[in-house]
Amino acid sequence: MTKINISQQLRYVAALAFVLAATAAGAVTIENTAGALSSLLTDNEETELTLTGTMNVADFDFIHNHLNKLETVDLSGVEIVAEDNASDYRLEVTQNGAAGRIADYAFFAKEQLREVTLPTSLTAIGTGAFAGCSQLTTIALPATLEYIGDMAFYETGLTALVVPQSVQSMGAMAFAHCPNLATAVINGTVVGKQAFKNDAQLSQVTLGTATTVIGVEAFVGATALAQLDITAATQLERVSDWALHGVAVDAVVLPATVNYVGEGAFNGIASLAQVSLPQSLNEISAYLFAGTQVSPATLVHEGVTAVGDYAFYNIAQEVDTVFLPTTLERIGSHTFAGTIGVKNYNVPTAWVPELGEMVWDGVNQSVVNVKTADNDLSTAFAQTDQWQEFHILRKYLLGDVNDDGKVNVTDVVVTQAYILRNNPAVFIFDAADLDENNRISVTDVTRITGKILTGDTNTSIYRVKGRDEHYGNVTPDHLVADAVTLAPGAIVQLPLRLESSRDYTALQFDLRLPDGVTVADDRVAVGERAPQHVATALTREDGVTRVVMYSNANDNLANNDAPIVYLTLQADESLEAGAAVTIDGLLLCTDDYVSYVGEQSQVALQNPSGVNDLALDGFAVYAAAGKIIIDAPAEATAQIVAMNGMWRDVEVTQGHNEVDASAGIYVVRVAGKSVKLIVK
Repeated sequence: MTKINISQQLRYVAALAFVLAATAAGAVTIENTAGALSSLLTDNEETELTLTGTMNVADFDFIHNHLNKLETVDLSGVEIVAEDNASDYRLEVTQNGAAGRIADYAFFAKEQLREVTLPTSLTAIGTGAFAGCSQLTTIALPATLEYIGDMAFYETGLTALVVPQSVQSMGAMAFAHCPNLATAVINGTVVGKQAFKNDAQLSQVTLGTATTVIGVEAFVGATALAQLDITAATQLERVSDWALHGVAVDAVVLPATVNYVGEGAFNGIASLAQVSLPQSLNEISAYLFAGTQVSPATLVHEGVTAVGDYAFYNIAQEVDTVFLPTTLERIGSHTFAGTIGVKNYNVPTAWVPELGEMVWDGVNQSVVNVKTADNDLSTAFAQTDQWQEFHILRKYLLGDVNDDGKVNVTDVVVTQAYILRNNPAVFIFDAADLDENNRISVTDVTRITGKILTGDTNTSIYRVKGRDEHYGNVTPDHLVADAVTLAPGAIVQLPLRLESSRDYTALQFDLRLPDGVTVADDRVAVGERAPQHVATALTREDGVTRVVMYSNANDNLANNDAPIVYLTLQADESLEAGAAVTIDGLLLCTDDYVSYVGEQSQVALQNPSGVNDLALDGFAVYAAAGKIIIDAPAEATAQIVAMNGMWRDVEVTQGHNEVDASAGIYVVRVAGKSVKLIVK
């Protein structure tokens, strides 16, 4: 026989009477006994519900399934008690029936619910408990709360939030997709996984002293988050993978307690320009700063052993030097790809760090310097794939171009040989490039000479190769010469004069000679204007003759109009008419070692056919390439007579005319005058 508790029945009757009296008004207050709500509340149209007494998972099950018009709920006077048979009650999932817990999905999708007062003794809010309550704009979480379940407030209308320090666990997406949430103060221990994902209006977050973990993707998609205050989070230990991906903060300063910053934690924060990482971190995670504005200059601090894939991907900020620590062992794939603003890497390790694939993809490494611990290590870097694409710095004795440990006249001779392309066996380019313009020229020769003369031969420095692609300043100064007569088989001396606007001590230039002309035995002699100078010439395989002139005492050239240099030209039978010598690549050096680039010039070779070329009132007649050439100022008739007596008349037009002719000697008569020439 079932026993009846009379006092309990009386309470049920009294509560039922109260409910019946209040239903008409849409508001009801019930003193409930755990599990009895379904029997005490038979009308499911109520909009306002106040409960006192006790309740359990069965009551939440009833609310979830039947009370769909609730607008306000006051549970402040309720004690939530455990239910041993919780598995008998199912909402969306089986409930655990724990004491102090709002059951999973209890108020799920109550779209009219706009106000909730929670029990003062509440310890847990279950999975999805208020998810979908789009009109719920405020919630006061009690200081007793320890657990917030997965999606507990997913897609609610919350505008502001304070999580008490008592919260030790926050489930995934607990406050995600809340379109109106603007501020959050999180005093609890953990910011859950994706807890604030896609909260598009969230602009300000403050972490409290108890916070130790920012979960995976905690704020991903919170694109308006510009203020993240973690100054009070002095116990923060972990910033998880992609935690702040894509937010809008411009600075993050992590406390020294942080021992892990996960993959992509700051990835895609376009506004992020300042980050302070704790020295306790021994790894820079993959994708960590990709797409930000931070400077990688000092972020890879001493103690870091590895930098992950894409960690600094596409950071284009101007950075003078990135310092890599002595502890560094590996740099991942694409880590510095797109970091086009870095000028120098300082790598003081005792080994060559291991590299992933395409570490510096998109970077012009040849103009970026790498400084290592010593020259032996520089050699190792220069022999390692990817590293060798950089300009590997070495410590040089400036001017010691033959690497014998001394700076003397031998270095002058070796540098001169290099300029003339005479391929010296040993030549240290960076030791010779004293003017740092990435070229070896007569300027460097004079500077080496100056070091010898002054005794300044002990300067050692890490050479930073220059990047300028020009020799020096531009000047209209140039070399000139009168036209010379040079017949096939003849030798002539070509005197060159310098038209100059300033004093020079040294020069070099290139001679581009026509076919059939050479500098006889590379013979060159200084002229009267250069009594204290030496001159050297060398003809390269490409036929260009380079001439170098300098003074070992760095003397200025004399200030007169005398020739500066004499060249000996020799012609063979292949020399054709109309030929000229071109002078270009003129480089002039002053006594203070400043370089100037002079203008190109030409010297005409007269009578290259070997037969007198008469003036013909504007007509020019000569032989070239097996033809008779007639340049005419007007239409005319030319008579061409061969040595065998045969002749023909040719009508020439104004301008350039070419007449085929077999090899031999001809007389061409035009404009009343005759020209004798040789066709080869």
